[in-house]
Amino acid sequence: NRNGLVAEILDIGEQRLFSAAAATGRTVELDLASFETVVAGAKEIDSDHIISINLSAKTLEVKDFDAGWLLNTLMRYGISPARVIVELTERDPIVDVKRLHDNVRRLGEY
Repeated sequence: NRNGLVAEILDIGEQRLFSAAAATGRTVELDLASFETVVAGAKEIDSDHIISINLSAKTLEVKDFDAGWLLNTLMRYGISPARVIVELTERDPIVDVKRLHDNVRRLGEY
């Protein structure tokens, strides 16, 4: 459960949390858990506010990245994709520029 992962370790602090995820190969899992947690909380924010969510290059480069999952998560919580800006973090280097570009393009389709 992605929300459970975030809930268990919220008190560690963002930097230590993402460092621990990177050290254990769980950066993508934490990114997606964080995305869902932010979206779940964002339903309480007025609909005229933009929501900015950070994802790592590593997450956007994984072979099985699914822009549809992100969209379905937004829809499940009643958040319009037009309110969301996905930002690329500086945590990880870009390794596969083409895959990153293709996945960002897919996000832009929504």
